[in-house]
Amino acid sequence: MTLFAASPLTETNFDERTSVSDYIKTYSTEWGCSYPEGQNIESVHVNHYGASMLRDELKTWTDTYDGHFGDTEKALMLDTTIYTDDEKNNCVYSTKDKLYLPYGEKAEGAQVSHITVGRNAPDNLNNGLHIDVGYWYYDPVTNSPFWLRPPSTSKGVAMTGKNGSTTSAKWITGMSVNNAENVLPAFELDLTSVIFASAAGTTRGAIEGSDPLRLRLDGSDKKIGTVSYDAEAGKIVAQKDEGAGRTVTLFVQFNQNGTRDTYYSIPVTTNTVVTEEMIKKEFGKNIDLDFAECKIWLEKTEDNVTYAKMAEAKKINIINSVELTGVKPESGKAFPTKASCNTEGIDAESLAITYTAKDSSEEATGNADWNKTYQAELTLALDKSGDAVCIFGDSPSVTVDGDTAQ
Repeated sequence: MTLFAASPLTETNFDERTSVSDYIKTYSTEWGCSYPEGQNIESVHVNHYGASMLRDELKTWTDTYDGHFGDTEKALMLDTTIYTDDEKNNCVYSTKDKLYLPYGEKAEGAQVSHITVGRNAPDNLNNGLHIDVGYWYYDPVTNSPFWLRPPSTSKGVAMTGKNGSTTSAKWITGMSVNNAENVLPAFELDLTSVIFASAAGTTRGAIEGSDPLRLRLDGSDKKIGTVSYDAEAGKIVAQKDEGAGRTVTLFVQFNQNGTRDTYYSIPVTTNTVVTEEMIKKEFGKNIDLDFAECKIWLEKTEDNVTYAKMAEAKKINIINSVELTGVKPESGKAFPTKASCNTEGIDAESLAITYTAKDSSEEATGNADWNKTYQAELTLALDKSGDAVCIFGDSPSVTVDGDTAQ
């Protein structure tokens, strides 16, 4: 995927020219420019993109400087080979960088319909991906131009893309390399780890056509959490991983009655339950909602990149009451070692019991005494070995041999 900046990342000059006659640079292989075989290059004009100070600055953003892109973002930016004309030597050369300037027709004062980004070709430099004039950056107050990379027909002048007074009429014209103009670069994004894109944002509601898409990267190896949905029961359960960071968000995106895409979002805690009724209460009782038809995921943002984990379809068992039997000891008989529980979703290994006499802190063992009161302690744990997702409700009740547990 090739992306082009929607607004300037900085403002700078293309290069530096100290005098009217200073428009020649001695060629250097350190620029990393590739010329056609047999081409002997000794010098270039100061409007040469491969030798420009502007290109050097773009390289620092992706190679050393950490103010514009995070490390994860840099790792997703691919090197792109682009071609540009060398006006002085009447040929075409290539450069290979992560960030680069767009291309525009090499004409002075020409009204154009588009500029191009992406991988062009040496025999047709303007055959990249079209960025139509309606998508160019435009400041109606300053009418500010932005740099393109091809040279103009005048020595020592670089081309710029300049906005006209309306969105349908825009121009490409020459500009001195010493001018400080806007920089709107492009780059190629590695989509290998991107699992989907959505316009769902920070506030729940309808998605508008103008809302920007945010790419969601595969978060399967990240500490985020788990999320499951039970379409039949109309429930979603999300659980945040320990160490996941401060904010993990659950998203439910759906089409509202075939008219518009809508999304519901909520911060996730240890156990977060969302029901169809909760969403309908917010967006209207009459909406047609089926979790099996929704896009459901967890996400978190780290190093300027958003990671997501998709929901799995599972049976959800919310435990609101637990019944235990075989807990009370009988006088003269050995203490039970484990309670019995018929409640689905309770881990059988968690039912081991510890007894202490009411007037003692030491564990009671052997047989239960006559006329003595004992306290039984056990910790109920959820069974995570099955296919169902089991969680406790907000205030589960527990009965022990018919009596309510304290």
